[in-house]
Amino acid sequence: MMKLHRNFLPRSKATGFGPTLETWTPETLAHFTNGIADRESLKNQAIQRSASFDPAMRQTLYEALISQYAKAGSTIPENLEQLLDPRSVTVTTGHQLPLALGPLFTVFKILHVVQLCEAMNESETANTFLPVFWLASEDHDLEEVQNVHLFNKTFSWVPNETGPVGSMTTAQLNTCYEEILSCFKGISADELSELFRNDAANYAQHYHQMLSKIFSKFGVILIDGNDPTLKKAFSPMVRKELQEQFVMATVSATNAELVYAGKKVQAHVRPINLFYLSPQKRERILPDEGHFVVGEQRWTLENMLTEVEEHPERFSPNVLMRPLYQETVLPNVCYVGGSGELNYWSQLKSTFKAVGHPFPLLKTRISGFLLRASFSENQEAAFRPLAEQENSLLSQVSNRDPFFEALDLRLKALSDALLEGIQPFGKEAEKWALPQIKNIETAIDHYKSRWQKHEKQNLESELSRLRRKHVEKYPKDLPQERVTSLFQYCSGEGPSELILALKNLIDPFSEELHIFEQIHETE
Repeated sequence: MMKLHRNFLPRSKATGFGPTLETWTPETLAHFTNGIADRESLKNQAIQRSASFDPAMRQTLYEALISQYAKAGSTIPENLEQLLDPRSVTVTTGHQLPLALGPLFTVFKILHVVQLCEAMNESETANTFLPVFWLASEDHDLEEVQNVHLFNKTFSWVPNETGPVGSMTTAQLNTCYEEILSCFKGISADELSELFRNDAANYAQHYHQMLSKIFSKFGVILIDGNDPTLKKAFSPMVRKELQEQFVMATVSATNAELVYAGKKVQAHVRPINLFYLSPQKRERILPDEGHFVVGEQRWTLENMLTEVEEHPERFSPNVLMRPLYQETVLPNVCYVGGSGELNYWSQLKSTFKAVGHPFPLLKTRISGFLLRASFSENQEAAFRPLAEQENSLLSQVSNRDPFFEALDLRLKALSDALLEGIQPFGKEAEKWALPQIKNIETAIDHYKSRWQKHEKQNLESELSRLRRKHVEKYPKDLPQERVTSLFQYCSGEGPSELILALKNLIDPFSEELHIFEQIHETE
């Protein structure tokens, strides 16, 4: 039987984690955001959002999601009907569709919104909070999603198609899944076989099924933005962008303010922040002398607006318009995302204001490490750069530091004596004496280097153990959550038990790293 133990660690104490929005000054946050999500701000935002969200849009959203679940063949979560309740609001996260759930942070993201909603629903509030995951199925960057890393191996899906990843066929998935399954046995193999069962029409529907099997029991509502009904609801914003290029104007002004405030501009704004979808293609819409160019096609504004009216599903928002799309179709109060995601959300407050849309609260998703019990060292030093850890180990288990300190003192005494010896000869003597002293110092530095090399050889077993621990935390020199699959830690119990254990230990309001340690017990 497996259980997890959790510790916390400040982000600043571990390498690989940059500053988050939560570290911004209150004045900067107030200017570029609507605030960071906490219990009180979520309650207030929920009251305002539930009162202002269009009831007709609720019905449209509900019907679109029912249709999506039916097409994917996924089990409808019990709480989906609550979307029709005017008091319900959503907490949303989203991501591309990485192979086999991708690295750990994908799971962390989803479980974070689950715990955030559960915490709010347990408090005294008039509103119901529903966790939502937005499937970024229109993204066309296959390289970002086609690999999964576990057991020091990289497994790849090669569909030999182009265009939106979610629209690709799934025939080539089976070969990849078989290779992954060969690494497992017992309950884990059984659960993963069911998870990877592939009978969907396209990759987005397959991914919908997979997420539903894992997270529907936690009330996670899945939404695929590549939906004709939802895009029709968003089409007024598409027309406005084509006619006025309003995103460019508002974001450019905000970008200048961000730079002045010393903050990073995450996403590049374009004259038109839309793509056009056609079979196996997702192409930028480019303005050109009063016309629009898409690949080899050239459109007038009138023709383009007619296309929006007749085929809204063919227009796809880019990274800076997708947040506006999400907030148009969802009664959302908070977006949970990584630090990079929230940086581009901070570019958008003025854009939302320009179209009269409420801007959601933001919350940096939890980050952390999932470690085996044999590597259970949570002291701050264990998450520092490897060179620092190696030096620290050598200092602790060898006599290097006291020996080198004594050597340095003797070297200084020798240098002082040599300089004192030439004083009767005046400054001229320094021309030949100082280089000789420098040669001695250089020789001592060379001696220290050779000494440490031999010391490391003597301590190689200790250093190898340290490096193995570090590689688990930082595979490919990146934080584990950005590389390693959750499935690597399923052992014999299966992913469902591990995911439940993780969920129960996530503090959705914490800003610190979560350090999860696996502990295996015999019954």
